[in-house]
Amino acid sequence: MNIADSVRKHPDFKTKYKDNPDLHTRDLAFEKILKEIMLQRRKNELELYKLFANDPAFKVSWIESMQRIIEEEDISS
Repeated sequence: MNIADSVRKHPDFKTKYKDNPDLHTRDLAFEKILKEIMLQRRKNELELYKLFANDPAFKVSWIESMQRIIEEEDISS
């Protein structure tokens, strides 16, 4: 299962992100969900997790990229 799928299957994804009209809290919720997923997957993807945890520029870019991927896949389905 890829990371985007894991985000979509997170129990808070629909209520706190997808159906949330408040852009600020929506972004905070997405960051929290992604952080939880990254923590769960850190054993399998250690280098990616290290970048996510220790490089603020990478973290911001990764969050934005994951949001774009999820939004694009939701639009096309």
